[in-house]
Amino acid sequence: MKPDRATEERAADGSAKSRRRRAVRHAGARLSLTDRDWDLLELVGAARYVSVRHIALAFFPPGSDRATRRIRALYDAGFLRLTVTSSTEPALVSLSPDGLDALWDRLGDEDPRVGLAGAIPLGGVAHHLLLVSARLWAAGLAEVGKPRLLSWNSGSSEAAVAALGGAKVRPDSMAEFLLSSGNVMTAFVEGDTGTQRQGVIAGKASRYLPILTAAPRRELWFATAGSARREELLAAACRDAGIAGRTRIIGADVLHRRPCEVPARVDGSGAPSATRPKDSVP
Repeated sequence: MKPDRATEERAADGSAKSRRRRAVRHAGARLSLTDRDWDLLELVGAARYVSVRHIALAFFPPGSDRATRRIRALYDAGFLRLTVTSSTEPALVSLSPDGLDALWDRLGDEDPRVGLAGAIPLGGVAHHLLLVSARLWAAGLAEVGKPRLLSWNSGSSEAAVAALGGAKVRPDSMAEFLLSSGNVMTAFVEGDTGTQRQGVIAGKASRYLPILTAAPRRELWFATAGSARREELLAAACRDAGIAGRTRIIGADVLHRRPCEVPARVDGSGAPSATRPKDSVP
């Protein structure tokens, strides 16, 4: 395989200042894929792009550099692409066209659930990676005896649109979990990078009230990369909107902690709730 030269690509908005550089591929790499490699490729394809940290959390022991070495091997073998966004941030990991073809062969069809990253708008990277962290955390709950994640859909998916009805709000994602009772719980997920003003958050929270009360076993989850003060602001917005008892604030420390933990709901005073409705995520 001929090595790729380091190349520059314009961001999705075409701006020259938002350029990304691909890493340099080493020629002649051959690799036998393991079951874990296939699972890794499927995760990358489903999320379109992830960080090295995500792969380490999902597939490798804490504190190990094995994730970085395996990513490099898969990259050199032509299955992955690495996109460097800055000199201080780890590369973004996505499928190469060859990697997608191999994965489709493995899955037996051109599965629409996996795909290429395409043009990566740099302004949306932090928000996207936050949602990937939330998705991995949700998937990891079953490993500690919590409800099993059944599906993770974008907020614009048919499933999410149907669940929302005609509501004038679109979550970033929608997760469905199988409870011990056999019922399904729905969590609408909002990724918060700390950039939206308090008024915007308050308006969004108020629009969720009819959605959360329209059917049983529904919650709103704010996955946030903000500070403790930001978490307090989100909790206050949920209290004011009357949805605190159906809302969880999930900080970055919780999203990246293993084993996974479930934060309590926010009660009417903004403190963690000591009680929870029956038939819900404990």
